Amino acid sequence: MRNGIAWLPQQSNLDRDFPIDVFEVVSMGCWPRKGILKRLTSEEIHKVNNALQQVGISDLKKSSIDQLSGGQFQRMLFARLLVQDAPIMLMDEPFVGIDEETQKLLLELIVDLHQQGKTIIAVLHDISLVERHFTDIIHIKQGYVSFNKGVAASQKEHC
Repeated sequence: MRNGIAWLPQQSNLDRDFPIDVFEVVSMGCWPRKGILKRLTSEEIHKVNNALQQVGISDLKKSSIDQLSGGQFQRMLFARLLVQDAPIMLMDEPFVGIDEETQKLLLELIVDLHQQGKTIIAVLHDISLVERHFTDIIHIKQGYVSFNKGVAASQKEHC
């Protein structure tokens, strides 16, 4: 989505049998800026390695994606999002199929991104999670739309 918008898809929409390793997937976050045919610069390699470290899967960077657990796979996708470094980040069900530890880590990273001035738009079905961790909520149900403030609106450390 070029330089302005980064996208975190649902992991169920991705082919885990594709023969690619974790580092290669995360490095795809550089594509919007450079295209797919150019080699990574040393700065971009550092950025990819840093993103892998932030999500806690540096040790898996040479692993094939079909060897990852659900939580590891989601961490990989999130690392790709971090590498894109876009001002607007769209996330489709970022917490589906992951363990509590991974959810906590990703929430902390989302809060950090928001504090850096990033706009985070996440589609979530867990209303209590949304209300606890997000400041602005658009609730869509049975054709009706409402806008609310989450509990986190009064707490600066949330998004």
